[in-house]
Amino acid sequence: MQNICINKLEKTGPVMISQYPNNYFKRDELIEIPMKVIPLNAKEGDFTTIIFRNNLIIVSYIFTLQEVDDGRASLLAISATIDDNQINPFSFKNIFESIIEQLKSYNFTDLDNIISLLPRLFHAFSKRKSELKITKSTTIQIEVIDSNKPNKKKKKSKKDRANGMW
Repeated sequence: MQNICINKLEKTGPVMISQYPNNYFKRDELIEIPMKVIPLNAKEGDFTTIIFRNNLIIVSYIFTLQEVDDGRASLLAISATIDDNQINPFSFKNIFESIIEQLKSYNFTDLDNIISLLPRLFHAFSKRKSELKITKSTTIQIEVIDSNKPNKKKKKSKKDRANGMW
C-alpha cells in the first residue's frame, strides 16, 4: 500500500480531508482524486477503482457519517493507493466495508476518530494481517489475502493449445 486517505463530499464538491503518509499526492492530484473517488452519483456502499500513474490503483469505499453540527449524513470515501500487481483491488471492498461497519457498531464514527486511525490502518495493511485496537475494549482484525495471483495452469493450457494449433 502506498497511501490511505479520507475524502468528503462538501457543499463545494469532493475534497481530500486527510491522507497518510502526508504529501503523497501532488497539488493537482489533490483536486483530481476526490472527484474520481466520490463521483456525482455516489451512494453509501459504492466501491470504485481508478488507474493512477499507470502502475497504481486507487480503491475507494463510499460510506456515510452523521454530522454532529447539523445532523445530516455526510458522504465520505476511504481510499487506498496500491500497486497494480500487489493484491486484488476488489478484496478492499469487503475489508473497508467491514472496518466501517465495525467502527459504526462501536460508535467510533466521529470523523476525527476515523482520521486518527489512518496511520494505524496504513501500517496494518502493510503487514497484511494485524489487530487494530481502537478503544480499550475494542479491537478490529485486518487480514489482507492475496487473491491476485494468476492461475498458472490456465495460462499454460492456453499457450499449449495455441502451439498445438499451428
